[in-house]
Amino acid sequence: MIFHIFFILVFVGLMFIRVFYHRKAKAARRKVEFGESKLNMAVRGFFGLGYIGLLIAYIFFPTLFVWADFPLSEWIRWLGMIISLLSVVLIWWAQWALGVQFDTTLHTQEGHQLISHGPYRWVRHPLYTAVFLIGAGWLFLTANWFIGGGLMAGILLIIISRVKNEEALLIKTFGEPYIAYMQKTGRFLPRI
Repeated sequence: MIFHIFFILVFVGLMFIRVFYHRKAKAARRKVEFGESKLNMAVRGFFGLGYIGLLIAYIFFPTLFVWADFPLSEWIRWLGMIISLLSVVLIWWAQWALGVQFDTTLHTQEGHQLISHGPYRWVRHPLYTAVFLIGAGWLFLTANWFIGGGLMAGILLIIISRVKNEEALLIKTFGEPYIAYMQKTGRFLPRI
């Protein structure tokens, strides 16, 4: 029961952060140029909102998902709690650093700046890393492969289909400064 309650708290915290920064960015947006098709955005939105709906169903009706439960020792579930919490902190930090440039769509806007502070000082895509980690945290926390594994699979598909295009758009937008930034930062993890 404690793990389910903690999942709810982490989920609500995550949704609050995402909605807060999305609204803040949308209010400040000027002359946006999208770097992906409307079909791609619609498909991602459909699956993303569908998954969020399933997570809400899990919150209120966890017995509907027992078919995906698997046995896991309690200490690993506590580890999942820690990973989940740290992931939410990383998401907040990355979104704080992005400020009004945050969006779930691939885009540039008037006055777009290269962000290289916060976690972006070391990693070019900390939000992808954080979302993948929160999926791992949820997998351990819930002991349910659908809840955590679904998020991990979804973010991997987004990474595979999007990161190359995202970096190409940023090279086009910022040129040499972004190429230099790429050489000193890791894509998903800090360089050693």
